[in-house]
Amino acid sequence: MSERKKHLIEFVEEKVVAISRKETILDASLAAGIPHFHVCGGNAKCSTCRVLVLEGVDHLMPANQRESFLKNQMHFPPNVRLACQTHVTGGNVKLRRIIQDVTDIGL
Repeated sequence: MSERKKHLIEFVEEKVVAISRKETILDASLAAGIPHFHVCGGNAKCSTCRVLVLEGVDHLMPANQRESFLKNQMHFPPNVRLACQTHVTGGNVKLRRIIQDVTDIGL
């Protein structure tokens, strides 16, 4: 793994992806070819990119203002994060995409 890609994200039942601190989880998943929904283009406005963090929540940066606003509006638990806003800051993370395909968008 290159110096730039320091951590790993395991997308359960999909693949393991290397990520750097500068990338969001959404950026890393799209670069790895995972069909990660992001209707608003990664601007923290729609929540279609949200993920359920199964392990390593303490390895993620705290929610920024945009993510916190949407999480509060939607009443998400602490282990649900917006992939478009979340960076891995140390260690590996295991998660699951909540929106798997177009039929899940209404969830």
